[in-house]
Amino acid sequence: MIKQLNQNNNHVTVLVDVSYTSENFNNVKNFIRNKRCPLFFKLKESGIVGFEWFTNKSNSTGKLIEVFENTNAWEELGNKVLDSPMNLKFRELYKIENLTVLEEVN
Repeated sequence: MIKQLNQNNNHVTVLVDVSYTSENFNNVKNFIRNKRCPLFFKLKESGIVGFEWFTNKSNSTGKLIEVFENTNAWEELGNKVLDSPMNLKFRELYKIENLTVLEEVN
């Protein structure tokens, strides 16, 4: 692999830092595995190209990393998901501590 610095690929990477609002780690883990992950693969033509989820059980935190083809794909999917039942359940289980959107630097 050739080493290189940032290359403009038009992707938008969204980092979501969360803390658990549920005392039951199994509920949190099951939601990720059985709801969020399958949804990623069902979203055809959505523009989302990457989805990673990391949890830290010892301090009840997590990080969601989503990569979108471009800004339009991120905005379109974000608008669809904001008030969806899936997102409402997400907000029951997690508190969003920080949201970082990484796009092309001008």
